[in-house]
Amino acid sequence: MAKRDAPRRRQKPNWVKDLALKRIRRLFELAEQELEVHPDRTRRYVELARKLSTKYNTTIPKELKEKMCKQCNSLLIEGKSMRVEQVSKVNYALAVCLNCMNAKKRFLGSWLRQQL
Repeated sequence: MAKRDAPRRRQKPNWVKDLALKRIRRLFELAEQELEVHPDRTRRYVELARKLSTKYNTTIPKELKEKMCKQCNSLLIEGKSMRVEQVSKVNYALAVCLNCMNAKKRFLGSWLRQQL
């Protein structure tokens, strides 16, 4: 008696991944718009974007990934939901989330190029 092979999972088509990536970008846009008025809604938008990326096996772009807190799913915008602390004599800065106080290292070379 032959042993049955386990069914293989298919990879998602590229058009599905592209659609998921567009939706992730749109959720981040909505989160930025709602930050002042509804901070809970922004956390929900970021949480939905993370769930979409895991479901459709897509990576969130680096510029968007740097804007979210991994611990509390809040949107990190300097001066509103994040503060930046310069660490002396080292080539990185600490981005501290004001909701959960989670610190994230940002290397100054790449981060300063984005700011300019």
